[in-house]
Amino acid sequence: MNSTVPFDGARSTSALPYLSASQTQALLKSAAAISCELLSGSFETIAGNVRESLTTRWDFDIGTPLVQRMLSTRTQELRRAFLLRVPEHQDRLIEELLIVKTSAPTGPVDVDSLSLQATDDAVDSLASRSARRMRRVVDEPLRDLNLIVGFLAGRPSLRDSENPYGPDAFMPALLSAIEDVNLHRDAWGFCMSLFERPFAEELARVELALLDHFRTHGVDAKLIWRELANRQATGGAARPGGRSEPPPPPDPAKAAAAGAPGAAAGGAAGAGANGAAGAGVAGPPISAADAQRVLGDLLSRMQANVGGYAMAPMPAQGPVSVPLMDAINELQGLGLQGVHGAAFAGTAAGSLSAWREHLLSQSSRTVDKLTIEIVGIMFDHMLRDQKVPDEIKALLSRLQFPILKVALMDAAFFASSAHPARRLIDRIAATSAGWEPYGDENERFRSEVDRVVREVLIQFDRDMSVFERLLAEFDAFLGEIEPREADPVSRAKRALEEAEKREILTINTTIQVRRAFEKVELEAYLRDFLLVAWVQVLVAATVRDDETKGFSKRFREVIHEIVWSVQPKATAEERKRLVALIPTMTRILRDGLSLIRMTQREQDEFFQQLMGSHAMAVKPTDQATYIKHSLQSSELRVRLEGIQLTAAFPMTTVPGGIKVPTDALMRAAAEHKVDLSVPEPLTDVGDRDRSAEAKIDQDLASWTRGTWFEIWNGHEFIKARLRWISPLRTLFMFSSGVDNKAHVMTPELIKTYLRRSYIRPLETEPMMRRAVDAVVSEFEKSPKRVEELAARFAQTQ
Repeated sequence: MNSTVPFDGARSTSALPYLSASQTQALLKSAAAISCELLSGSFETIAGNVRESLTTRWDFDIGTPLVQRMLSTRTQELRRAFLLRVPEHQDRLIEELLIVKTSAPTGPVDVDSLSLQATDDAVDSLASRSARRMRRVVDEPLRDLNLIVGFLAGRPSLRDSENPYGPDAFMPALLSAIEDVNLHRDAWGFCMSLFERPFAEELARVELALLDHFRTHGVDAKLIWRELANRQATGGAARPGGRSEPPPPPDPAKAAAAGAPGAAAGGAAGAGANGAAGAGVAGPPISAADAQRVLGDLLSRMQANVGGYAMAPMPAQGPVSVPLMDAINELQGLGLQGVHGAAFAGTAAGSLSAWREHLLSQSSRTVDKLTIEIVGIMFDHMLRDQKVPDEIKALLSRLQFPILKVALMDAAFFASSAHPARRLIDRIAATSAGWEPYGDENERFRSEVDRVVREVLIQFDRDMSVFERLLAEFDAFLGEIEPREADPVSRAKRALEEAEKREILTINTTIQVRRAFEKVELEAYLRDFLLVAWVQVLVAATVRDDETKGFSKRFREVIHEIVWSVQPKATAEERKRLVALIPTMTRILRDGLSLIRMTQREQDEFFQQLMGSHAMAVKPTDQATYIKHSLQSSELRVRLEGIQLTAAFPMTTVPGGIKVPTDALMRAAAEHKVDLSVPEPLTDVGDRDRSAEAKIDQDLASWTRGTWFEIWNGHEFIKARLRWISPLRTLFMFSSGVDNKAHVMTPELIKTYLRRSYIRPLETEPMMRRAVDAVVSEFEKSPKRVEELAARFAQTQ
């Protein structure tokens, strides 16, 4: 296609093609079809990754079993529903885009008006929230797709939520598909959150394929960027009213945001076409005002992070100079030398300025020099942090050179608390708040922190996934409780696991036995016996299956024999069979009732009633009644054979959630010979404020293993570490003191403690955020320091 059209509709030598409305529609539709086809082929892999993540989770959401069951049995159905829903959402978005395309001529597009940051004002639904969280993963290809789709649709700006190939097109489709396969509403949000990461990673690859698709049709994002930059530089953009005015001088920050070649944020020189700046070659001079703008840009992002609102990371500056990276790598190696290396790294007085000056002498760009200074100041505050023990701070101090490397390479470091490097440091700091330098468990913790730090120093070069992997390993360490009889925490964990397992088994067994007896006529005493006493027998027997395989089988099979034995017997052969069955059946019943310690008096009362039913069964009856009961008995056998006694997840949602009774906890503790502390329930105070209750629920949902708390024990506040959370989050176990005394609390009890401030985390804000906040406050309180620091680096680059 040789015919081209610039953004203002006039002919030019632009390399961008001219596309009619029909051609535009065909191109957008073909891209939509390609995206569906690619996701169709990868959906099972995405679902498999979600399924695998659930099997390795330590902390379970209440939706975990519901999602597990759906993915185990209905993945194909979910995939089909998703692929049916996606075109509906994409077609709607494309139709809305083409309303503009077909009803008005293509208008001017300029860099100033082009929106690269989403300002989505759509309904804040589950799908839109998931889509927003996914955008960071797909940010780069999505930005280029926004530009291309905006060009095709004649839009001066395009929001992420309007792009038919972005997360906002696919996540609503996924939510609709989840609803279509009848996943319970309570698990929707949890399910969507599980899909976010694997789906976003696959979507990023799909979007790259779409960029290739558009490129083969002459629509290249780079050409569009170039056209925008050229028009801004030459002032060729048409103005309203037919007048043509020269554009304002180009803003370097905006040019960098738009991807203009050679541009850099805040006046800092970026990598040129040949990468000279990245190789350490000096660039043009930079003024104090420009240096101050770069510093202000860095501080603004740090301030946004502290304030909890989003701000786009600084544009990439190109590769860091080779001499600077070599110097950082050398210092990173020194961190491996233990105490001496750590001292040079900044733990000893007088050494801080030495390494900073050394690194500053090796850097050529103002933004790098300022980053070195800010990371150094940040670690100064971290080393003065009173919430983290000195021994742990000494180990963390050795990470400042890898962290400096991260900050230089990844502009998102200052703007996001979710950065993997920051999350690793925050996790270590949070789980060390109550650490003390004695006891085996504390020594194991210090050794693990030392191992993680050494792994970072050895392995981190440029791959940020090192931090994610080590964070996962550290989390696994925190959740690990060695199965030792001498350890009270280990015995308490086994007792609590068994108590929750019994409760889930009881719920599931009751549901299935009740379903099996639907439309089966039974005397009231026998129905009550089977739904109460015998359910308890089945639960106790199923727990024994772990030690003796198949132990529960005979107790389940006898249910059908009991029901058959009380049905009418019309033939001599059936009466003879009943006589032969009763002794064996009675022995199994008595063995089962002894498992649940039913009293002899209660057993005798039941068997007297059962004998009366047997006497009635052998009396003459009409043929119709006999046939009816025979059919019921055969149908019951089929239902009983289909019963699955599982404690992995509840088969249905329970009003108010799963609750393990205190007496069940104490019975389990007695069986495992563990001294378990279960605090007494508290009386709630006053009326509950809805917003405060929502905050409590949110805080409790965020609790993770290893976090330290202060808990009121009735006399004083004690320090306790959250050691274990049950799979369904029905039980929270804390340990305190040198003897690792175990304390167990239910979510309801924890909420009453939170309302009275009887339980509180030792650390209320992540360590890195505290350090960032301190840096921002330091510069806010001393504006002259900003000017002095900027003036110091107002040199040639």
